[in-house]
Amino acid sequence: SIGHCFLSGCCVAPPCSYAWCVAFSRGLPPELAPHTPVHPLQLCLMLDALVATGWPVSRLTVLFSAATHRTAVLAALAASGKVLPPHETFSVPEQDWVRATQAQFTPLRITEGLWIVPSWCEPIDPAAINLALDPGLAFGTGSHPTTRLCLRWLARELRAGETVLDYGCGSGILAIAACRLGAARVVGTDVDPQALSASRANALRNGVEAAFLTVDRLRGERVPFDVVVANILANPLVLLAPALAQRVRSGGRLVSGLKADVARNRGNPVDHE
Repeated sequence: SIGHCFLSGCCVAPPCSYAWCVAFSRGLPPELAPHTPVHPLQLCLMLDALVATGWPVSRLTVLFSAATHRTAVLAALAASGKVLPPHETFSVPEQDWVRATQAQFTPLRITEGLWIVPSWCEPIDPAAINLALDPGLAFGTGSHPTTRLCLRWLARELRAGETVLDYGCGSGILAIAACRLGAARVVGTDVDPQALSASRANALRNGVEAAFLTVDRLRGERVPFDVVVANILANPLVLLAPALAQRVRSGGRLVSGLKADVARNRGNPVDHE
């Protein structure tokens, strides 16, 4: 049972251009649990991190269990020397959280013949390639614009029998799509162990064979790939560009998803779908 939500808004300078929310569905760590001394350090660090982003307005949302002493938490924050930003607390009514979450995800059309379908939904087009994928801890449900761009590129450009490396595989969605689209060999890698676990589970659910390796194990892969897909953040992408390029065979292709404004800010040409 969730119970209460503590909402803190940290206003640096108007107007608001971005909002960042962090939710803790499992309540606070032990040092902030009921019947123990309340330590405000973790929440202070969160507020400091929000200010450090440089966004004009940042918001921090923290979800507490009903048993948490909210008054004690606020008092501890004030005692730490932090100037509390405008905030409010309110109760979150109990509901079927699983059903509420599932309602947000329905079959997603990527192209005419490629769909992403949550496990609780029936395919809209049974004749299409339907990727069975549920939202989880790893990034990649197909809803993000850069993920859709990469999926559309694979559906349009990937040739049967090619080899594919999915660098920063997240949920494994791009690797799995490559398998279903006819790739002969697919390898995925990620720095997050949970992403690798999710990718393996999703590949099994979709009945495809792909190898998901740690970055260290990937170093043992000496043969370059026909296609390297790197749907990762812009800064790591720039830093890793030389290493990623070495993973592509001569005449191969390196693919990533960047939103147009990000690409323009970096002085790169932008191809629009």
